[in-house]
Amino acid sequence: MDEIIQEIKQSSNVIIKEALSINKKFNEMYSSILYSKFKDDNDIKFTEMNTIDVGTKYELFTLNGETIITELLSKSDDIIHYKTMFSSDAILVRHNHSDCEEHIEVLNDSSFKIIVGSKIEGTYTEHILHTGDTITIERGISHQFVNLDDSPSGLNVTFTR
Repeated sequence: MDEIIQEIKQSSNVIIKEALSINKKFNEMYSSILYSKFKDDNDIKFTEMNTIDVGTKYELFTLNGETIITELLSKSDDIIHYKTMFSSDAILVRHNHSDCEEHIEVLNDSSFKIIVGSKIEGTYTEHILHTGDTITIERGISHQFVNLDDSPSGLNVTFTR
């Protein structure tokens, strides 16, 4: 049984890495734009995210070199829905969204630490979420996601204006 679980984990990591080749030029261009915003705890606006085509997958930058791939599943004028997959122990850099709320739901057999607010200013809270748990992050509040598992894990992410 343990061998089967290990094989599934390895296969999942391979699938995530293979997904990086999808839309490679777009990924490189858009990721570099996001990176320049993420690295300074910048604002990622709804209007910027809503310019991406449904079905597009791209990589998000991490603090520790692990892989995070997000896919735009659906969008309208007021709602954007992504599915975001984190490789083992991936840490998404801190960021915020001034023009929308972000609603998070933890998928599969996963655990995440969500840091909301500013550690530098000492005005933050840490939330440990497991499969099925949700949290809503108000507009303009800095936040960061940490995959606590040693296997791929996912989030449903919905932005609402």
